[in-house]
Amino acid sequence: GNAVEGCTAMPPTGPIIDQHAVHAVQRAGTGGAIVDGTYDITDARINQGAVGLPGPTGSSYQGSIRFTGTTFERVVIFRSSAGAFAETRTSGTFVTNGQTATLNATCPTPGQEQLTYSVAGTAVTFANLATKESFTFTLRP
Repeated sequence: GNAVEGCTAMPPTGPIIDQHAVHAVQRAGTGGAIVDGTYDITDARINQGAVGLPGPTGSSYQGSIRFTGTTFERVVIFRSSAGAFAETRTSGTFVTNGQTATLNATCPTPGQEQLTYSVAGTAVTFANLATKESFTFTLRP
């Protein structure tokens, strides 16, 4: 494969999901056990509190994440109404502690994401408390 596929060749199998801005405060997650499997993005939102206009942001996401033991692979395609397009592929290890999931990327470059998360049924919602963005991934049947 090419350099983009170096971290994972997993295809983004989920639907294209429009990101929505919502009048809500980004709260910490409730944690839970993340079950091994492949999950697709089923919801994307930005929690902007009481400011701003709710509704579509003009951005969309399509992507998948696979958890296997303590490793993850993720592919996300971002599109904006302005014509921007980005495909990011990441892999590495992860650890959960309470309501925090720490993703330690080893590919394409070392980096760390600290996210708050909640498991509800077959869905896992990850939220970034700094950017106020959240993504729900649902286990593929």
